[in-house]
Amino acid sequence: MVHAQFGEYLASLTPQQVYGASGVRVLPLDAIREEIQQLAPGARIFPHGYLPFATSIGGNAVCLHAPTGCVVWADHASFSTDDITYKDRSTGEYRTVPFTPEHITQAVVPLADDFEAFLTDLLHDRLEERLDELD
Repeated sequence: MVHAQFGEYLASLTPQQVYGASGVRVLPLDAIREEIQQLAPGARIFPHGYLPFATSIGGNAVCLHAPTGCVVWADHASFSTDDITYKDRSTGEYRTVPFTPEHITQAVVPLADDFEAFLTDLLHDRLEERLDELD
């Protein structure tokens, strides 16, 4: 399930403790584990291939979508047990839809197609303004 670049990241590049970059918290392995086991949105979307590796102060998650290698933003308030509520990017209106893999894809905000390039920009504090807007 793990994308090759993310596997390398988990094996050798995760910080030993929370690391602040671009206004978000880059998570160590223990915090990633907690995110995917207990916290929203990580625990809700992890079974569908979304691996959180950073979180905002507001509890939102920056995730790698393992099947595609894309990086996305997942709002913590969007994902409940049975449904997803999100702002439709094309209409600007809020929608509530059943919790399905297809609707997760619609609710998360794409950030990058390339994990390595995104990580470089994140760690060099080039994404703070963009991530701030989403939080």
